[in-house]
Amino acid sequence: MSILLSRLRFCIRHGKTWRDTWLLYRLTILFVLGRRLPWLAIDLQSRHTYSVTLTKDSQGYVLMLRLQDMPILYEVWMDKCYHFSSSMADTTVLDIGANVGLASIYFHHMYPSAHVIAVEPSATNVTCLVYNTSKIPLITVIPKAVVATSGTVYMNCGGLGYNHKVTNDGEGQPVSGLTVADILALANTNGPIVMKMDIEGGELAIFDGDVSWLNSIDELVIEVHSEPIRSLVSASCGHYGLLLVSSDRSIDHYRRS
Repeated sequence: MSILLSRLRFCIRHGKTWRDTWLLYRLTILFVLGRRLPWLAIDLQSRHTYSVTLTKDSQGYVLMLRLQDMPILYEVWMDKCYHFSSSMADTTVLDIGANVGLASIYFHHMYPSAHVIAVEPSATNVTCLVYNTSKIPLITVIPKAVVATSGTVYMNCGGLGYNHKVTNDGEGQPVSGLTVADILALANTNGPIVMKMDIEGGELAIFDGDVSWLNSIDELVIEVHSEPIRSLVSASCGHYGLLLVSSDRSIDHYRRS
């Protein structure tokens, strides 16, 4: 009950109109009921979209959201799970695993002059991502996967959109993959770079390969999906001068010393 009350307060604060507030909270309740009471047969994977305007500090963002996107909205905008501490000017933000763009828009709000590069391979997510960020020129969408070696990879796009991931069995939806080094080359910046990474376990292959690109990263917030991956990421970041500053459940935050 306390969670629903805190989310109601969020909806009241950030819904532009009473319609937006009601829609946000209705979707919130439906998602919670669908998760806790499966016999209600609420389709959490529905691709039906709703138009809602989210406001923050007097700025409005018109969003295309699905029922399944509600947990990400609260993680990013209410819990601030991907918040960077950096206040550096001319920052480039790499949003690796951008989903429908909620984190990218949050980063734009926090760093209004930053160039945000949103990388997302899942076609159903990209449709919402492009719509949600289309009116923000400083957000660039790259509809590709992030992989250890450039080339075609395959996506498992079953289930909820935020669980779509690259597979290792050669089955699924084919998508083009870029390395982190490729994305850094596309960013083409000499300024500070901060990175958020959430790629549903795909970080294992990334950090098990060449991670010299970490030399270019000033701050990293990453969701790790197992303890062995956490250890691998920690060792790699430490080798390149990125120190762990916080760890909250599955999200680790590194900053250059």
